[in-house]
Amino acid sequence: MSLEISNNRVWVKMLAQGCPLGDPFPECPMNELRGTPALDRLARIDRMSEQELDGIVGHHRTCLADREGR
Repeated sequence: MSLEISNNRVWVKMLAQGCPLGDPFPECPMNELRGTPALDRLARIDRMSEQELDGIVGHHRTCLADREGR
């Protein structure tokens, strides 16, 4: 079974809750955002451009693949 999320804003909101692998690397672009209050975090994500969202999702896809050894 595969879970496909097509909206990058939804992806980033999920990633803002925490690292899917439990322990984020220091260079993770979400680290600073995760330290903010939830409502502020969601508002900041809502103001992000598509390019910013694409960059964050791309970073996390690469990180996940690297950490899984692909």
